[in-house]
Formats: sequence, structure tokens, C-alpha cells
Amino acid sequence: MSVNKGFFRNTAIMFVAMLVVKTLGALLKIPLGNILGGEGMGYFTTAFSIFSPVLAFTCSGIPAIVTQATAGRLSKGEFDDILHLRRSAVILAVFSGILGTAAVYIAAVPFTCYIANSPESLISVLFIAPSVFFCTVTSVYRAYYEGLSDMLPTALSQIIEAVVKAGVGLGLSYYIYEASVHHFGSEEQALPYAASGAILGVTVSELCGMIYILLRSRKKDFPCKKTGKKIDKEQLIATMKDIAVSSMPLALGAVIANLMSFTDLLTISNCINLSYRFFPEQLAGGLVSLNGTDISDAGNFLYGSYSGMVMSVYMLTAALPGLISRCSLPKLVCTIECNRDKDTVPIKRSAELMLKGTMIVSAPLSLFMTAFSEPVLRILYPVREIEALIGIIPLQILSIGGIAASFAGAVFAVFQAYGDFRTPVSIMLKSSFVKFVLNVAVIMIPNVNINGAAIATAVSNIFAMFYSLYKLKKLYALDLSFARTSIIPLLSASAGSLCAFSLYNTVFSDKGGIVSLLFSCGTGGIAYLILLLLGDKGEIGEILNDVMKKISKRSCKTDKNVVK
Repeated sequence: MSVNKGFFRNTAIMFVAMLVVKTLGALLKIPLGNILGGEGMGYFTTAFSIFSPVLAFTCSGIPAIVTQATAGRLSKGEFDDILHLRRSAVILAVFSGILGTAAVYIAAVPFTCYIANSPESLISVLFIAPSVFFCTVTSVYRAYYEGLSDMLPTALSQIIEAVVKAGVGLGLSYYIYEASVHHFGSEEQALPYAASGAILGVTVSELCGMIYILLRSRKKDFPCKKTGKKIDKEQLIATMKDIAVSSMPLALGAVIANLMSFTDLLTISNCINLSYRFFPEQLAGGLVSLNGTDISDAGNFLYGSYSGMVMSVYMLTAALPGLISRCSLPKLVCTIECNRDKDTVPIKRSAELMLKGTMIVSAPLSLFMTAFSEPVLRILYPVREIEALIGIIPLQILSIGGIAASFAGAVFAVFQAYGDFRTPVSIMLKSSFVKFVLNVAVIMIPNVNINGAAIATAVSNIFAMFYSLYKLKKLYALDLSFARTSIIPLLSASAGSLCAFSLYNTVFSDKGGIVSLLFSCGTGGIAYLILLLLGDKGEIGEILNDVMKKISKRSCKTDKNVVK
């Protein structure tokens, strides 16, 4: 199979898998939000707040090294080394998974009681702890197959996890909720147990995904014939040490990236409650006017509405653009290996193709979600009107910032292809600091409150995007431009979303509903594709290219003046 055919095949596989996974994920998160509401989703999200950083540390660094090393060795024909690499990585993943699970158990009580100020979340945290082990082992096998440019095992395992998670998680949550309400006679007392039922479904789904990938790995389907070279224990231990050392920067970077959600946990609830003490009428007045009742724990309510409901909808569109860089990584690694000490033109061409592909997917998803935040939230959460209204502005802000987040993620993939895992860590650390400062500063403003978390996230994403481009040019002389690779998709998506929004608010203004929404978005999507094709090959594309050349010339002159 040629490289291009393999790329398109893998992209198609992951695209279909992502649609299935996100659809099934929505079948869990959206009905779950309707069951639990803002307060219950706060308990649900708190469990993920401790789970996500630990999982990021245990299963981000090692898989990234495995994918990059497998692709590099495959291009050189070192087939025995690939299998040896997988064996070493699996052993290391088992130890990491056990330590990560133990860490969650040990930290459960102090985290829920003193850091998150949510002791009701303790059961959920205890239930989610084993998932660290299951995910860590699974991630190594997925990375191995992705390094071989075979995305099918990853896709199938993700679909299995999504099916089990949606079925078991939602079923347990609803059953426990009804039983707890009947037993305690109070919805408030039932919510922690209902949230823990959903979390238990997550753990069961990760177990099923691991079982599948282990069974899949037993098949004799390695693409190339082995040479029969034996590996002794000393070499195995040495390889494990190399993987551990090499993966550490990326693991720390993943933890830092997850610190953004952890920052929300620490700052949103506490800052809003503090603001509530100083400006009770300004903060609570808006909430009271929505449902006629006072909300005592405004911080947890708004945090749950934002992190458990708004972020769930936002992630439906934020995850899909990452498929392009993920599927492009093996090809980019091979291009860099073949041209590292030669011409950088093929590397730049391959990187720009990945960035353009990312923006072609990210731009319409982000701008369409910005335009339709209100109807989307109202349709998805019909029985949670307060939470839906609160989430409209944050979802719009997050969606706009999602364009920068997708682009920055693609640039990080370029660093990864070079084998540079330290630079993304530094960039994400700085970006997290920006978010933390803005969270504290903006959320405290009464009329902004929860919107401040979305503003901080969007600004930090924009910072990470431009700073990563600067570092890429400085370290590897790779001059990539956001405007050059994104202007046509952004303009086309803007026109398409405007077309869809106008159609929805004129023709369907008195109807609304999901059918009207889908028809409007479909019409806008067709307009986007037509404009995108014209922009690539027609007169529009030539005009935009001339504009971009002038901008590039001016930026070059500016750079020369700065140097002088």
C-alpha cells in the first residue's frame, strides 16, 4: 500500500470511528447532563479532574515514543527492533498503570475533601481509579499499530469502549438515580451515587477496550518477516529505561495540558463563590431570574454546567481535527528521516499539508458551533434550561478558541515528528500559566463569572499557537504560517456558517428543532465546500494567494528590521 493510500485509508477509518465514538459519547454525556444537571455533573467532572492528569502522565509519553520509534524503524526495515520495542513498552506500561491507579486511590480522600471541596465525589474517584491501568496498557498497543500506519485496531477498540460506556454508564446512572431518589427521598442526595454509576460504566468500558486490544495483538499479522534475532534481558531493561527517559518530557507536557482542566477545578468554583460573597446580587440575580429560586452553591453549579455540559459539547467538535495530524504523523516522520540533513522543502510541504488538512476540518466545525451554540444547547439539554442558557456564551468563546487549539495541536505533532518532546512541554507550561492568571482575574468579575473560564482558555490557545510557530522556525528553520495555511478554510467556513445561520433564522425562524438545524447546517456545509474548492483552484484562490504573498513579504521586511 502506498503512503498516500495508507494515509487516506487511515483517515477514513479514524473519521468513521470518531463519528461513532463521539455519537455514542453524546448518548452518554448529553442524557447524563439531563439526569444529573449542573450539580451532579460537577461530581462527575471532579472524578475526571484527578483521573485525567494521572492518566496523561502514564499513557501519553510512552505511546508517543512507541509511535514515533515504530514508524522510524519501519522505514529502515528494523522489524525485530519494532517487536522488541513493543514488548519493552508494554512491560513499562503495566508498571506505570499500577502506580497510577495506586496514586489515585491514595490521593482520593485528600483530593475530594480538601482540594476539590467535594467529598460527595469520593465514590466516583474510587470507581475511576482502575481505568488508569486499563488505559495505559491499551494506549501502548494502539501506538504500536499507529506506528505501523494501521489505525483499524485503535478505531475498533475505541468503538467498543464507546458502546460499553454509553450503555453501561447511562444505564447504571439512571437506575441508581431512580433507586437513590426513592430511598433517600431527595434528588440532591441521589446525585453523588448516580454520578458514580456513570463513572463505573467508564471503568468497565476501558476494561473491555483493553481485552479487545490484547486479543487483537495475539494475531500473527505483523506486516514483515522477522529475522529471528534474540533479545536478552539486559537489552530489554535498557530499552525500557530509554523509553522512560525519552517519554518523560512528553508525559509532563500532557500533565501540564491537563492542568488547564485542573485549573478550572481549582479556580472556577472558588472564585465564583468568593465573588458571590462580595457581589451576591449581581451574581445570583441572573441565576434567580432564570428559575425563580436561589442557588446556594453557585460555584459548583456553574462549574458543573461548564465542565460537564458545555465542555462535553465543545469536545464533540474539538476532537475531530486532531485526526489529521494523528494520521499524518507516520508519513511526516518518514519524510523527516529521509531529509533531516538535506532539503527542508519536502518537510515543509508535508507539514503544511497536515496543517491545511487540520484547518479544513477545524474551521467549519468551530464556526458552525459558534453560530449555533444556543439551539444546540437547547436541543441537547431540553430539561436543563438554566444550564443551557448559562452555557451559550462560553460555548461560543470556546469554539472560536478551538481553531487555535487545533492548529497548535498540529504544530505539536511536527515537534513530535522531529523527536522533540521538550519544546511542547515548555509551550504548554507557559500557556497553562496564562490560563491560570486569566482565570483568577476574569472569573472574579461578577458580570463575567463563568464566561471568564472560556475567555482564558481561548486566549491561552491563541498564545500556544503563535508561540509554537515561533519556536518551530527558531529551532528547525521551518517557517510555517497560520494565515497562509488557514485563510481559505476560515473565509469559506465563515461564509458557510453565515449562510446556515441566516437560513435558520429566516426560513425556519418559527419552527426550529433538530431537523431545521441539520438542514441549515447541511446547506451551509455545501456552501463551505463549494467556496473551499473555488478558493483552492479558482480566482478567489489566486487573489488570496497574492494577498498572502504581500503579507509574507511585509513580515519578512519586518523580521529583517527587527534583526537589524
